[in-house]
Amino acid sequence: MANPVTHILLPMFIIETYRRYFAKKGFSRWYVFLGGFFGGLPDLDLIFSVIVTGEWDTPYHRSTTHTLLIPIALTLIGLIIYYLCNRKILSKRWRASYPVLFIMSTGIATHVLIDGIDGLTQWFYPLAWSIELPNLIYDKFRAGLVDGVLFFAWLLYDEKFLGDILTFLRLKKKR
Repeated sequence: MANPVTHILLPMFIIETYRRYFAKKGFSRWYVFLGGFFGGLPDLDLIFSVIVTGEWDTPYHRSTTHTLLIPIALTLIGLIIYYLCNRKILSKRWRASYPVLFIMSTGIATHVLIDGIDGLTQWFYPLAWSIELPNLIYDKFRAGLVDGVLFFAWLLYDEKFLGDILTFLRLKKKR
């Protein structure tokens, strides 16, 4: 079971890498934040579980919000909008929607795949298809280590913060 930090940081890493090396200037850093938001979003089903049953861990958790069918649908809709925009069938106002759909898809898909590592997620809910993976992160201690490593890596990945660290350690001169 992964912690929220992992669910938020992993899609942020993926989207920031895309922004930094492929999209460059045409891709807002807000998209990176949005990817992290949607990476944590599927666990909001826990709040629904508490409201309905009064318990945190119920059959509602890891069902409807933890299916790969949602990111697949978002990606397909994004591809259709992308195609229609390039063919000039849709107006320019639609151009901002397909990157957002792809970002939503990336955030939710990474969440579902990370939770699937412990074998407790029905990846294709409501379909009966089941894929079981070996439990790679099987206790909170290891999940916490993954969170710590991801958080530290994110801090180093952020160019400005890394520059500040190097300046503080006197490995880089102030500008």
